[in-house]
Amino acid sequence: MSAEDAAETKPTETKATETTVVQNVANALEENAELTQLGKVCDFLTQLEQVKTMVGDGPGNVLEQVECQLEDIQYAITEALNDPSSLSDGSQVAKCGEWYATSVASKLQELSDETKSIMETATIQSKEVAETFSSLDENLEKNKNGIDYTAKRLTSLPEQVRTIANAAQKPSDLRDVDTEAMENACNVEPIDEPLNNLEEMKTVLSPCICNTETLLENLQNYIENANDKVKDAFKIPNPLCLLNSCGSTSPQVMTNLLEKLDSLKAIDFQPLLQKITSISELMSSLDVETVKTPLTSFAEKAKEQVDILTTAVKGAKASFFSNFRKKEESTSSTSEEIKETQTKKKKVRRGIFGRKVKSNTDTNEETTQTTKKKRSFFKRNKRSKNTVTTEEARQGESEVEAETEQLTERVQ
Repeated sequence: MSAEDAAETKPTETKATETTVVQNVANALEENAELTQLGKVCDFLTQLEQVKTMVGDGPGNVLEQVECQLEDIQYAITEALNDPSSLSDGSQVAKCGEWYATSVASKLQELSDETKSIMETATIQSKEVAETFSSLDENLEKNKNGIDYTAKRLTSLPEQVRTIANAAQKPSDLRDVDTEAMENACNVEPIDEPLNNLEEMKTVLSPCICNTETLLENLQNYIENANDKVKDAFKIPNPLCLLNSCGSTSPQVMTNLLEKLDSLKAIDFQPLLQKITSISELMSSLDVETVKTPLTSFAEKAKEQVDILTTAVKGAKASFFSNFRKKEESTSSTSEEIKETQTKKKKVRRGIFGRKVKSNTDTNEETTQTTKKKRSFFKRNKRSKNTVTTEEARQGESEVEAETEQLTERVQ
């Protein structure tokens, strides 16, 4: 094989080698991703996104509605206690006088105290839930972004390298590959802090959820018992309990309280219960090790493959710039040859070796001088042309011919 054939074959061999290296790296990354169960990281991120969405929607206004209804009930009871005359209907019960009113007020006071207690708890818990959800949403957003940034950069490496491998057709296709970014993606240390924060958020949320569930359970019990307590408060006590069957009209205070309790009972607590329960379950199931372990293991293996890819890219760059320099030198050499040829043409136009071509006048003068020399030769011998010896004639002709040749050479 000639030197030129070898030069043409060498780039082809380099291309095949570099393309194979990139394909092998892509295959190794895909295989390692499967071995290290990198798919669990994607499942974790999906689950975390669900939690973020649920928390971002907020707890809703259920607790605010509860507060509002409890305030109405408490206000109605207080108004009734401040006006004892409103506690009777003025018929049969009126005969009981202050004795009946005192009995009703005593029982309503117990309900008022219970209502006030659960209302205060609801207010406190509503504020706690709102603040917890707001803080959780903010921290989830911050830490989720930190986890996403590290995890997604690393998990996308196999697909990224596969795309590069499929697109690489020649060494120059690899020279712009950013392997430094890939090396940075293999550093998973930044994920430690957001994962630790996420673990701490689970412990902060648990008491809040527990307190809310307790509040709703107590509220359910309150609603179930409050109706009976109101009705019982307005019953005529012993020994006049027989009057309860006399068909007395219910006091307006009792009717109003029962209506307000029905409004409180109509509030649907299930959405809030389901939401906080779902969030609690999802948060509890977020095992940070399902992210940390696969990412750490895959990062170690990926770093080795990225180093191999980096070497291939450096080789591609070296090959590209080497070929570029050769082409540039070849182009420069050709340019010099063209320039030299043009220079020679200019010299030819100006005369050989840069001399100026003699004009016809210069040539005629030299010819005239030669002719004069011929004549002078014969005069020196003071003989006629016929008396010159053969040897002398030859000598004279030789001198003339020599001078003529010199003149011709100078002209050329």
